[in-house]
Amino acid sequence: MSKEKRTLSILGLAAPVAMTMALMSGAANADDPQKWWTDTPQTQGWVNSAGECWAGEDGTQAKNCYDCAKMDSDGDGVNDCNDKCPDTKKGVKVNKDGCEIIADVTLSAEVLFGFNKADLTPAGKAALDDVAARVKATPGDEMLTIDGYTDPFGSDSYNLGLSNRRAAAVSNYLASKGISAGNLKAAGRGETNLVAQCSPKKSAESITCNAPNRRVEIKSQ
Repeated sequence: MSKEKRTLSILGLAAPVAMTMALMSGAANADDPQKWWTDTPQTQGWVNSAGECWAGEDGTQAKNCYDCAKMDSDGDGVNDCNDKCPDTKKGVKVNKDGCEIIADVTLSAEVLFGFNKADLTPAGKAALDDVAARVKATPGDEMLTIDGYTDPFGSDSYNLGLSNRRAAAVSNYLASKGISAGNLKAAGRGETNLVAQCSPKKSAESITCNAPNRRVEIKSQ
């Protein structure tokens, strides 16, 4: 082989090696490979120690890189680095991953149950069907806390037991509608956290006044 051909052959081998080394340099010197978006939306990029912006896996240099920790494209309060649902609608409630979850729901015990009972009424089941459908319609894997409350009439121990049974009934029904039981946490709170302050004497007026206290609260997180 002539000297000229040997030189061309060596140069031909050197070119791809040099390109590979350059690409490796761009990625290997990345300050934080999870932290940057390139000027192509939602494409991961790198900024190397030389301040160069490299695009994702294709190893090409990009025009700009943006710090996703300082960006919140959908305005949900979760920065783009941590947002697993980057296109949530404006104003919806989201979890720590930026995925939509249902707004907190308060359901009247009069709607959910019969008097002094923990068995769901048809109207109560219909109300919970709506909650379950809304949970399943959102992309987030949301956790639901279910707290049962009573009015202050009766003994503390009885009210606590009744509120526990009611919270459990709601949790079990939601699980039967396809909500993961591991995502449901039910507890009875008895006559704590009264939202209406009424006469302590039991009367038709005070029973009506205490209606808001007889409730089940469903909160998502």
